[in-house]
Amino acid sequence: MSLPSISQTVTSDSLVCIPSRVAKQIVIDLEHYDLVKVENDTLKSNIVDYQTIVEKQNDIIVIKDSLSTTLDSAAVNLTLKTATKDAIIEEKNTAIGKLKKQRNIAGGSAIGLFLIVLALL
Repeated sequence: MSLPSISQTVTSDSLVCIPSRVAKQIVIDLEHYDLVKVENDTLKSNIVDYQTIVEKQNDIIVIKDSLSTTLDSAAVNLTLKTATKDAIIEEKNTAIGKLKKQRNIAGGSAIGLFLIVLALL
């Protein structure tokens, strides 16, 4: 006896005779379907979990890129400040050198003048 379809939900009070081989196959198919449904539901849940993880990773990447840009900007700013301070230090060292030369010249002139005054006396 061949049945066009079999359903778990359609039941009636009527008695249907089918060969035991077919009945066993029906039970196996129904159990297999139940297992496949559970596996399908599990996989759908995993997909949702993976999508959440990917979204969080994308958020983290955006934050990392923002921090990286901020740090790069800070590094450039510090480099410019260092260059400016180096230039100021160089200017001050040049000014100090000039002042030392002027002091030495003035000191030498004062000593020379003092010696001339002593020689005249």
